[in-house]
Amino acid sequence: MKKNVENMNLEEAIEALEKTAAQMEDPALGMEKSLALYERGMQLSQRCRTLLEGYEKRIQMLDKGEEVPFESEQ
Repeated sequence: MKKNVENMNLEEAIEALEKTAAQMEDPALGMEKSLALYERGMQLSQRCRTLLEGYEKRIQMLDKGEEVPFESEQ
C-alpha cells in the first residue's frame, strides 16, 4: 500500500519520486496510468520542496542564533 505523501519524510519522498519516475519510462503505459504517475510525481516533488524549505528556515534561524525547537519530520 502506498504511504500518504503528506506523512513522508524527505528520504521516503525522494525514494518514491525516483520509483515513480522510473515507472513513467515504461513506453507501454497507457494515458490514464501515465497521468496518475505524473500526478503522484508532482505531489512528491511538492512534498520534497516543502520539507527542504522548512529545513532551510530552521538553518537560517540557527545561523542567527535563534533557538529552534527540535521537531522530528513526519
